[in-house]
Amino acid sequence: MQVSNGRPRAASSRVSVPIQSVPRLAFVALIAAVAAFPACSAGSGSGSGASTALFATHGGGDPPPENGGGAVVAVLELSSPSVPSFVLHGTVPVPKGTFPRADGKLPFSIRNSDGNVVPTQMEIVSRYPDDQDGADVVEVLAQVDRPAGIAAGVKVQYQVVDDPHASGPLPATEAVAELLRPGKVLLLGYDVFGNEYRLDLFRDVRKHVGNGAARILRKGPAAVQVATYGTMRPLGPKLGAPDGALPHFFGAHAYATAWRAGDAVSLDLHVNNGPSGADKSDPQDDPLGKVYFSRLELVVPSGWTLQQDVEDPYFGAPYAKNGAVAYPIVAPMASGEMHVMPPQAQFVRRLALAPAGKEAEARSLLDMEWLGYARRGPSPDGGELYSWWNPLTSRYFPQRHKLPDLSYLGHSTVESKLKSTFKGLEQLLRTGAAGNSYPISSPVLGWAHPWGVKYGGMTGGTEVWLFDGFMTAEVSSREGYRTSQIAHRMYTDRQPVALYDKDGETTCLSDWVVHGAQGDYVNFSFFLKPVTIGSATDPFGYKKAPTWQADHVKSVGLTPSYEVDICAYSPIDFQHYTRYTRSLKVLAWLGNDAAAKDDLRQAAELFRLSWHDMPNSASGAVQGSGLLSAIQTVQAYPGTGMAFGRGEGWGLDAACAAYSVSDPAWRADIRPWMQTIADTVAMGQSSCNGFIQAMVSPKLLNGSYKGRQSIEQAIGENALWSLRESVLRDADVLRFQKIGEVIEHSVYAMIGPMAWHAGSSGSWSGPWSHLAVAPLDPLLAPYCGSIPSGGSGNGPDKYQTWTSFAYGYELTGDPIFLQRATEMSGKPDLWSGIKAEGFGKLENMAGLIAVLQ
Repeated sequence: MQVSNGRPRAASSRVSVPIQSVPRLAFVALIAAVAAFPACSAGSGSGSGASTALFATHGGGDPPPENGGGAVVAVLELSSPSVPSFVLHGTVPVPKGTFPRADGKLPFSIRNSDGNVVPTQMEIVSRYPDDQDGADVVEVLAQVDRPAGIAAGVKVQYQVVDDPHASGPLPATEAVAELLRPGKVLLLGYDVFGNEYRLDLFRDVRKHVGNGAARILRKGPAAVQVATYGTMRPLGPKLGAPDGALPHFFGAHAYATAWRAGDAVSLDLHVNNGPSGADKSDPQDDPLGKVYFSRLELVVPSGWTLQQDVEDPYFGAPYAKNGAVAYPIVAPMASGEMHVMPPQAQFVRRLALAPAGKEAEARSLLDMEWLGYARRGPSPDGGELYSWWNPLTSRYFPQRHKLPDLSYLGHSTVESKLKSTFKGLEQLLRTGAAGNSYPISSPVLGWAHPWGVKYGGMTGGTEVWLFDGFMTAEVSSREGYRTSQIAHRMYTDRQPVALYDKDGETTCLSDWVVHGAQGDYVNFSFFLKPVTIGSATDPFGYKKAPTWQADHVKSVGLTPSYEVDICAYSPIDFQHYTRYTRSLKVLAWLGNDAAAKDDLRQAAELFRLSWHDMPNSASGAVQGSGLLSAIQTVQAYPGTGMAFGRGEGWGLDAACAAYSVSDPAWRADIRPWMQTIADTVAMGQSSCNGFIQAMVSPKLLNGSYKGRQSIEQAIGENALWSLRESVLRDADVLRFQKIGEVIEHSVYAMIGPMAWHAGSSGSWSGPWSHLAVAPLDPLLAPYCGSIPSGGSGNGPDKYQTWTSFAYGYELTGDPIFLQRATEMSGKPDLWSGIKAEGFGKLENMAGLIAVLQ
């Protein structure tokens, strides 16, 4: 056998500005040779590849001629930064065929305050389902000036105009060019015996030196972003038991961005203890088990400073080290105890480097002062601006849905809410304190400050949201975006699911396929993490992890006091996956954030490893929670319902999000699996009552029937909508139509006589939360039109289901969906009902509000 690897807001605090000509600057060229990656690799942005020479200086050149560009196609708004010149960047949804162009030119430029366009760069954020249609969301970037006389913090707008032009290289200072060279920025770690481990974040990767590779994610006249991956290696010769070094230490993704505006460099760092063990010939990707360490630090050249977005209690004071400066990003414990990272643990840090004296520029970057947000309304040149609210370009989230106009809530109220939330979270993260209630119930645990409770399947609808980030987009809120960054960080702290191959790619299903004599299979069970308890197989090698350092830490009493708590945090499970992935989607769609996009792909691959259509052994064993089990059941009993609920719904949602923001090669690899899901759900949906989910659970009507839960039905419908809009539309016409029919039948079932609870005095109307859909015996027909006595329970649901009514109305135009939504609101008219809810269920009502508007 063989293994294969709306209208503009009028406000006195807002200034609309057209940016000035660029002065003569020394240009620095980026030369990128695109490298080949395996099918399950996932490039993004400008492409992926090894760099032969990251920067090469050139002469100056004349300033571009004055040019105002053409028609206004979009407007970006932000609170004016604290620095006078900055790289404005923001995401804009665009029509099909806008970018890339056949002639290689960039279609848009940004206007400065003097009315002239400036050198503008464009990057792909997400793509239409059909790769030939190009990007559906782009990022535009250009160095601009803060308007004269405008104070920091005042809302300003910049116009994005039609202006086809060639791209150009990045002007960068010699200081930045020198910083981004091998040996300049090092990640160091120290184990319990004092052994040092080192990773050169900007090592020479021209020939894939070591076990890493560089990806060029942004490339142009405004910014260059390079992503690298590597594994920390022991520095000394002493290896192994009883007191030597481990074969390797942590893996780290580094995302470094040089900006046209000056000398500051952004550095996002993602550290993991999740090697996959996929390469059996190389110990550098073998799992380590629990890893104990005294400290982790970044070493930067003398004269450079390092700042963190929020300086937590374990961000230590810098000190001189061998002619350079060391910054502890995880400082030693005052008690002398070791820190610990459990198996598959991971964390994210957002940092910025700047020469001494330029700290304000770095702080401005970290505070996300340069990020703009697309505005809605008419263009001064006719037509509607490209925005999330324009029906032509309503491409938000994997649902690709129009956003609601929230002006009815009051923009100042929305802004105040977002600022208050951010300030509260920032204070807790900065001080390391526990909050008085959810979401931060734990104090800092060494390197981690986890979000939420320890149980990853926490009961309740908190943060189980279909949409997020739209309030941030509505009011161009810097604090709203930074809240999503904090959520990303603190959720990652409690999400021990990292599983990376030695090249830094999330391990994927095709890494583990065995081509056996009886067909392909994977030789393990997997459910978000490898299933090792009670399993005779250990393909990842976690049962073989070295223990001599862990044993020593325990024997000498250096186990950290927080170990029990951090190890008690289980990852957010598939049934609640959106609690983790929601912030990733916000950062991807509103910020083109590379780390978040990579984490979305990780979330998708982990779901595919858990829910695939292959046997789990050479003998044909089938994981009961897997897709193959669902397929076999559906084939045996078609049209009677299936096991498709919130876990499958949120996993599919994550996969659709990752599909949207990834490159064509990764999409091609994952597409057949997603098509199989579409076919299976279409075959499994009950042909007589329209419900998809039919499961047996003691929590559903005491397990007396096969049932469906309304929140799971709504989550599943939302996921199928995402599949239809992000994967199938225009690219797979037959499945697109079929999934549309599946959703239609499902939403009609939700409001039909079986499911609908008509409220009376003292109770509200809505779909029954728990509903019997079929007898336990699979040979008996599902219930059609009516249910048995005791076949409903837990009252009507009015939390998760609102946007399902929107999907039903959009698919059919049938006013019954709006009528049912009105009944559920308990008000004489639906709009009054929506306003009465305020912010309470806004994230699940967003789709319906947008449809009404």
